[in-house]
Amino acid sequence: MGLCVSLIIALSIAWVGMNYRRPSSEGFSPREASGQSPSFRDVTVNLTSAKLDVKKKSLIGKAQINVRPGNFPEADASDEKLKEFKKDLNDLSSLTPLMLRLSHFMTGEEKEGSAGYLYQGGTSKALEMSVDPRTRIEINGAGDFEWQVQSRRSSFWYPFDSYFAYVNPSVSWYKFKTETVNKGADKKAAEKTSSTEVIDTLIFNVDQMTFETSDTNLNVQLALKFKEHENSSSPDKMRFDPYELHLTRPISLQITTIVAIALMFCWLGYLYFYEDVEKSASNLLSFFVGALATRSTLLSGIDFSPVFLDYFILAFSLTAIGIVITRWLDKKWASSDKINCPYCDSKISNKADYCPNCTRKIVKSENDLPDKN
Repeated sequence: MGLCVSLIIALSIAWVGMNYRRPSSEGFSPREASGQSPSFRDVTVNLTSAKLDVKKKSLIGKAQINVRPGNFPEADASDEKLKEFKKDLNDLSSLTPLMLRLSHFMTGEEKEGSAGYLYQGGTSKALEMSVDPRTRIEINGAGDFEWQVQSRRSSFWYPFDSYFAYVNPSVSWYKFKTETVNKGADKKAAEKTSSTEVIDTLIFNVDQMTFETSDTNLNVQLALKFKEHENSSSPDKMRFDPYELHLTRPISLQITTIVAIALMFCWLGYLYFYEDVEKSASNLLSFFVGALATRSTLLSGIDFSPVFLDYFILAFSLTAIGIVITRWLDKKWASSDKINCPYCDSKISNKADYCPNCTRKIVKSENDLPDKN
């Protein structure tokens, strides 16, 4: 029976292993986001190949920023609009370097004071932008990004752990210029100064920001956070976090974990109530092999341990060993209270006066011998 249970566990794990390890997200592009950026530029951000680093509690991947003029002229556009479009096109070449910033807008209650932004990640450095040679009407830049996440259930509860990230992105332009500074005594020196200008917030046009993960053990969903703010006239309307990025494990992986745990409990119950103690020791080996295969499959693809499954399997294995040893000792102690019937050689209690099998009287001493007279 133990071998059958182990086989069922192995087959169920193998089936899920072939099915659940698929890319779980193709990105988000929410259409319920209302309104567009007031900017005359069309800014698009693509976050790709993102993997969840549980130890750092962050998403790490590649970021690409694309900027093009926001308003393309119609075929019959006036000369003034064409001139304005050409000016916007020429201004694009000066938009370098750019940096993506991922923040969380903290309300007064969270910050215990005035509201403000909390840095949650972004591109690791400012991205140098260059004109796309194919279209010549847009600029592109790429680099690494890191996005801090918050845990609702820690990684210890894998695969039932869950995380979320605040969605409040913005793209900033780092402007550098050289100024001549008077050092006194007719001495002048050139100093390079910089300033930052936010060119797009991507809050209400977040559909121009896409996210794709290469982590096959991760489901990604963009959730609307504050529906009550949609029609709000609050001055913070353009600053609060309207969305959250929810990160969970595939439901198939969670169901398989529950099934595997339930099968282990069934096997433990059978071992305690029905299993022949002579066969228990040999079946323990098949159980350990099945438990190890279950653990290896469920925890494949992760680089953190131990998790609750490790402790559960360890406790379960020690319990199974304890049951087998206890039943074996009980049987051994019970066998010491038995004697062999001198007539039919069957096992009977040493306190029995008659054999229950052959019904003959058991002679325990000379006093029990029949009287010859």
